[in-house]
Amino acid sequence: MEAPLGVFAVLLDLIDALLELGGLGAELADPLVQALLSLADPFLHVATRLALQLIPNRIQLLPQLRKAGGARIVVVSSRAGAMNEGMSGGHMAYRISKAAVNAFVCNLSAELAPDRILVNAMHPGWVRTDMGGRSAAVAPEDAADTVLFLATLADDGPTGKFWFERRQIDF
Repeated sequence: MEAPLGVFAVLLDLIDALLELGGLGAELADPLVQALLSLADPFLHVATRLALQLIPNRIQLLPQLRKAGGARIVVVSSRAGAMNEGMSGGHMAYRISKAAVNAFVCNLSAELAPDRILVNAMHPGWVRTDMGGRSAAVAPEDAADTVLFLATLADDGPTGKFWFERRQIDF
């Protein structure tokens, strides 16, 4: 059984960097997704559920992030949820969930700017994981490089931005 996030936060006392992961990866052929597509409101609820679940986590950890002074939040997202290039059809639930995560990052960065907490999203690429498979182009350690880059930005670094391979990209 996993420890509740609040217990984890108390044990840490302060947090310098927080990494948020997640997304909805169901395919359109999945029977559950088909059922959701027949009902617009429940589908939108499922597609944004993950982004909304990030909010309580952020609230629970906020005292530790503030105590750290200049903390960083790095959210793993995907270009699949980018409005300028990610809405090309297919994988609808995944794309919408990542678009919601990207909106979360934009809002959270504005909310936490007075606390000097930098919040950024990153696209890891097609990574060799259980989800990406063996033929994926990016090694996990290469994707992790951008996470570490964002977690160690200078205090006056950018916030509310989207990154890939240490370069800023459009949401």
